[in-house]
Amino acid sequence: MDALAPAVTFALVVPVPWPWPLVAVQAVAQVLLFARRGLHRMRLSPSVLSELPALLGLTLLQWYVTMEVLVAWAPQQAIGWSVLAYGAATQTALTCAGRAAVYRARRRAALRRPLSTLVVGQGSLARQVTAALYDHPAYGLRPVGLVAGQASGDEKQPAGSDSVPLPVLASPQEVGRAVV
Repeated sequence: MDALAPAVTFALVVPVPWPWPLVAVQAVAQVLLFARRGLHRMRLSPSVLSELPALLGLTLLQWYVTMEVLVAWAPQQAIGWSVLAYGAATQTALTCAGRAAVYRARRRAALRRPLSTLVVGQGSLARQVTAALYDHPAYGLRPVGLVAGQASGDEKQPAGSDSVPLPVLASPQEVGRAVV
């Protein structure tokens, strides 16, 4: 989705036809800039609004560099400041819309098929983490056990809302079986 936004933006915004290799370079540059900034990392609860400043800043940088390169190498295809601003805003909006659609699809998939998750630790912090995972199924993580550092006499420990008991896994063999 990130690579598609520059191509669509150039088709909509730029008044002169641009060579497609330049558009391809723009798309690759956007993907690389976003990857360098860490915008492609998986997050527990991704949000386009939290990424908006980085998306806008990197898009402005990309458009400014393109504008300067065009002025130096192909003045007949140079763009002005207004096209730069409009292009960066359009590309940012398209990128945000694409990312929002992808995040929505990922949340729906996470709700349908949550991943089994082991919570490492015991006590109140482990219960808080487990409760948070139960309270937010859109994270896509379903707790199935607690990994304890030492064996305890308590085989089942309530977690979350105190109504869902999770097995406490104390030995490496139990953890191995749970992972498999």
